[in-house]
Amino acid sequence: MRERVAPRAAERDAADADAANALDVLDARLMRMLLVLLTERTVSRAAVRLNMSQPATSAALKRLRTLLGDPLLVRSRYGMVPTEFGGRLIEPLRNALRVIDFIRLQQPRFDARTSVRTYRIGCPDYLNVLFVPKLVALFRARAPQAQLVFHPLGDGFDDERALANGELDVVIDNRPARGARFRQERLFDDRVVCLMRATHPLARRGAITAAEFADAPQLCPTPSWLEASGAIDRQLERVGLRRRIVVTLPHFELAAHALVRSDLVLTTTYRLACHYAKLLPLCVVALPADPPEVGYRITWNEAGSCADGVRWLRELIAEATRSWLDAEAAQPAVTALPAAATAAASTAATSEPARTRPGGRPSRCTSRSIRTARCARHARIASKPH
Repeated sequence: MRERVAPRAAERDAADADAANALDVLDARLMRMLLVLLTERTVSRAAVRLNMSQPATSAALKRLRTLLGDPLLVRSRYGMVPTEFGGRLIEPLRNALRVIDFIRLQQPRFDARTSVRTYRIGCPDYLNVLFVPKLVALFRARAPQAQLVFHPLGDGFDDERALANGELDVVIDNRPARGARFRQERLFDDRVVCLMRATHPLARRGAITAAEFADAPQLCPTPSWLEASGAIDRQLERVGLRRRIVVTLPHFELAAHALVRSDLVLTTTYRLACHYAKLLPLCVVALPADPPEVGYRITWNEAGSCADGVRWLRELIAEATRSWLDAEAAQPAVTALPAAATAAASTAATSEPARTRPGGRPSRCTSRSIRTARCARHARIASKPH
C-alpha cells in the first residue's frame, strides 16, 4: 500500500514544483492579475478588482494562458473554475506576492513624500460625497508619487478576504463586528433619519408618526455588505419601527435623485441626508422615535505588509474625517419654519432634527434647496422656445 501512495505523493510534489517554476515567466503585475482571475473566477469581477476594463482583463487572461501553456480557467456546470494546474498556482502566487510586496515596500523609515506604492481603500459609495474629497486632497498633497484606489463594497465582494490577502489596506463602513484577526477604530457616529422631497405631505405637515412611517413607500439602496439592510431594519425594530421597501437602487446618489419626483422615503443617516438636502429640493425629517445610532469604523489587518504605510493611511483618513466634521459643524444652522410655512415655501434647513417626545418630531429642511429648485425652475422657463 505504501508503494502505491509514494508515487502519487511524488507526482503531487512534482506538480507543485512545476506550478512554482511556472511563475518564473511572470512579472509581479501578471502574478497579481492571475491571482485575482483564479480567485474571482470571472473576467467581469476580476476587472472590477483590478480596476481594469473587461477587454483588457480578457486580453491579460489570454496572454497568461499562452505564457503558461494552460487554459487556467475552464467552464463547468457551476461557472468558470480553475484547472488543476491553475488551482495549484493560487498559494504560490499569494506567497510570491507577499514576498514581493515586503521587499518592495521595506524602507528604513517610511516617508509618504517618496512612497510609490498603491494604497487601496474599500468603502461604500455613499461615503464618497462626505469626507472622501478631503481625503483625496490630503493624499495628493502628502504623497504625490503614490496612487490611491477606492474599491466599492457590495455585490458579493468579500472585503475580509481582501484585507487578509493584502488586496485592500483598509475598509471603512458601519459593519459592527469583524473577525478576530482584524483591528478596528471608530471614525465617527451618525444616526438614522428620513429623507424625502420638500413637498412631500409628511414634510409639509412637519412631523411623522410611527404608523405613517410604516405605511410610507420607501426606497432602499443596495446594501454594501451582506445583511446590511437587515441590520438597519433590526435597529429600527428596537425602537418599534418598520419600513416598507418598494424600490431598490444600486447607488445612493441615484436614490437621492429618485426622491425629488416621487412619494418615496429614504431611511438613511443624518449626515448623508443633510448633504443631499443642500443640493436638491429634499427635506430631512426625524424619526418618530429615538433614532438608532450608527458607528463608522476603519478596519485593517495588523499582520499585513507595509505596516508603516497603512498606519500613515489610517492617520490620514482620521485627519480627513476630523476636518470634514469640523467644517460641517462650522456651517450656520438654518432655523426651521413652522409646519404651515413649510407647506407654503417647501423650505429645507439642515440643522440637526431635535429629539422630542414620541408623539411626533419636527422636520428640518434646507433653505438652500429652495434656491436650487427656483434656479432650476427659472432655467427651464428660460430654455423654453418663445
